[in-house]
Amino acid sequence: MKVGRIQPLVESALFFKTTDGRTATLYTLQSGSFSASICDWGATLVSMQIPSAGGDAVDVLLGHENPYEYEQNRGHFGATVGRFANRIVQGTFSLDGIAYALDINEGEHHLHGGFNGFSNRLWTAVAGTDEERAFIQLETRSPDGESGYPGNVAVSARFTLSPTGDLRVVYKGTSDKATPLSITSHPYFNLQGRGNVLGHVLRLRSDTVLPVGAGRIPSGPPVFVSGTVLDVSVDSIVGDVVARTGGVDACYPVLEPGDLSTPAAVLRDPGSGRSLELYTDMPAIQLYTGNSLGGRHGKGGTVYENWSGLCLEPEYFPDSPNHPDYPDCVLRPGNTYRHELRFVFRP
Repeated sequence: MKVGRIQPLVESALFFKTTDGRTATLYTLQSGSFSASICDWGATLVSMQIPSAGGDAVDVLLGHENPYEYEQNRGHFGATVGRFANRIVQGTFSLDGIAYALDINEGEHHLHGGFNGFSNRLWTAVAGTDEERAFIQLETRSPDGESGYPGNVAVSARFTLSPTGDLRVVYKGTSDKATPLSITSHPYFNLQGRGNVLGHVLRLRSDTVLPVGAGRIPSGPPVFVSGTVLDVSVDSIVGDVVARTGGVDACYPVLEPGDLSTPAAVLRDPGSGRSLELYTDMPAIQLYTGNSLGGRHGKGGTVYENWSGLCLEPEYFPDSPNHPDYPDCVLRPGNTYRHELRFVFRP
């Protein structure tokens, strides 16, 4: 008897009520034996279920046990962050001769779009299926002056899941004024689905790193990592990297930026055999090894330790608006911002 292919599905359910009474909905995309759940609050990737050898699905993303915690989401678990991912020194920059002052929300600096960033709002959502894939399209608007940024900005995020474990995310944006724009997804990965990632093996397609000063603000052009404690250009055990650095929170410029045919990062868990390939057209990846996760309450009633998960955030260089020698992050009227990334999971 011929067995037909499994049709993709999208399910939706109430996730939580916001403090002002609005409904945050959780959409679950099912394609083959893979599923991804995305919330319209913050365009947040809440879970990624991949099959295991034993037949049970394993969630390889960290997150909150209580859905209500996603409204604040202080760890940015799975959230879409922007207008500008990462840090801007003292929340200030000048563009076309005009000085702008942004929210100060991390010490003396601006982080991930400030208090009204893309992770802190309800997006509109439309979900459906296309051939073998399930998708959700989310949209939001940011008015001129929000968090201090210029321009009325319209943004979309489209998540598409294939039956082979390929989760594709495409961000687009337009603005009626010149404005910095750097949008990314902020999931924490643990391919075991439990414990920590110290036994994972990581490789980045990068031979440089941005040097930083106080507040993890870039202090100059990229420097080569060969022979240094920050070198992850070859397969590196995460526990060894953490042991020699104390934990990483660093920006790695990608070799041949814009190349979507070769993974910019590969993460493997030798114990389970699972792997993740990350493809991006952004010029850099911020690697964060979960150095401050300890004590956070997570899924399944667990309390996360430091290094329970790690982040691979494709983006423009941090503090780019203040560094004319960095890749240009300014979106101008008449142009369209586009950022494509793919998380390819292999059981």
